[in-house]
Amino acid sequence: MTTGNRGAHQSISWLGAEAGIFKKHDLDVGYPALEVGGLRLATGLARGEWDFYDGGLVPLVENVLNGGDAVALLRHTVDHTNTFIVAKRDVTALGQLNGKRIGVLSDAYTGQAGVQARITLEKIGATATFVGLGTYDNIYKALLKEEIDAGTLPVHLRLSGERQHGWTIFEMSGFEALGRR
Repeated sequence: MTTGNRGAHQSISWLGAEAGIFKKHDLDVGYPALEVGGLRLATGLARGEWDFYDGGLVPLVENVLNGGDAVALLRHTVDHTNTFIVAKRDVTALGQLNGKRIGVLSDAYTGQAGVQARITLEKIGATATFVGLGTYDNIYKALLKEEIDAGTLPVHLRLSGERQHGWTIFEMSGFEALGRR
């Protein structure tokens, strides 16, 4: 198994494995990789590198659309925001990201957070260059070094960046925005 990130919203299975819950029920669950982006989740699943992943639905849907046989076992139904666009402190409005560099896990078309960031900007008439950085930790570090103007981060890193560095936080549009263009 693997997971898209170790934020609380996407790491319940990893926490369960670390706590010994699976072993208690005689299940052998290991994590050959952690914090892989959406594209890597799907390709690793297709290659047989892992049998399950705990992550977003975008990679799973893409797998099926490309002829794969991935199946979603469980999906929460509570609407919540778990990933945000986080920008340098001088960015005070989402429109200021027009034409800027935004760090995402893979790109703006294959990873769930990247797709949501692209949709969020398109919804207000803005575009950006999306830079695939592989992990949320890499995105955080690139923001610190000002190699990017903004990035997508899960809630725990969003809070840290806001508190420690004064970064500006924007909620992302959900996929329901696709139907309302």
